[in-house]
Amino acid sequence: MKNIVENFLRFLILLSLVLITYIFFKTDKDWLVPFLFSYNFILIGIFVLFGDILTVVIFVFILVVNIISYIKALSLQVQILPFFVETIITIAVYILIKKVNKTNTYYIFQITDDLKILEGEYSNFLLEEKRLVEAIESNKNKLEKYKKLLEIHNNIKNLNIFSEKIRYILRNIIFVFHKERKISLFLLQQDRFLKVEADRDEDIFYGEKDQESLDLKSFDEWVVHNKKSLIIADIKKEIRFKADDGEKIRSLISVPIISNNKTLGIIRITSETPGSFSQEDLRFLDLITNMFRKVLEKENYV
Repeated sequence: MKNIVENFLRFLILLSLVLITYIFFKTDKDWLVPFLFSYNFILIGIFVLFGDILTVVIFVFILVVNIISYIKALSLQVQILPFFVETIITIAVYILIKKVNKTNTYYIFQITDDLKILEGEYSNFLLEEKRLVEAIESNKNKLEKYKKLLEIHNNIKNLNIFSEKIRYILRNIIFVFHKERKISLFLLQQDRFLKVEADRDEDIFYGEKDQESLDLKSFDEWVVHNKKSLIIADIKKEIRFKADDGEKIRSLISVPIISNNKTLGIIRITSETPGSFSQEDLRFLDLITNMFRKVLEKENYV
């Protein structure tokens, strides 16, 4: 509806321009100035409905008509001063239009800049909201892990058999992680080598005769030797350790169990997915290794 009204008004302005020009050249000397003055309204209408470019064209056209009106006034022996005043008015109207247009342009750019600033602030708000949501989710996950850790700590006191304690801890650790991840515990004290593997469905308890039969990988040996934790995001991109042919492990986290500066064992969690582990997982497993250390010290496994 708005476009229809605007198009209709444009048509009326152009029609008025044609009619006034036609009448101007046909009218007698008494009506020359009034019709010449009416061009000012046409000029304003052109600016409002058609914009700046056509306004310049029509302004030049009106100046040409004014010049023709001087010639016509001289030929009709009419006083030329009213025509001159009318030309001054037309120029003043055009100058006023240009100033209004400049002011409008300034405010448009100002509004555009303000909108960009607001859009930037809104985008920052959305990013901040996203970060807060992610932080809340992360903290919820942390809370669940540490609640589980407290549960393990409280319940292990009710177990008396060493193997039951080990299995209970491992099964509950793996419960915190994704189901495709697998946890292994290697106990490395001389003449007491043990290996325990667990996932969500089952656990297997091995008793080994020597350390070599525990199937320690190069990264396990690195953890044992350096007494430091290790996170590998993608074993296929790792230059320090060579992956075995057909190895399904893609990422892993390994933490030593240390007592009196001796490596009693290591806990290793593996995944077939790259980038599965984080520093938060490492902090959680550090707490778990302290729990294992206390169990092993109580069992005189030192």
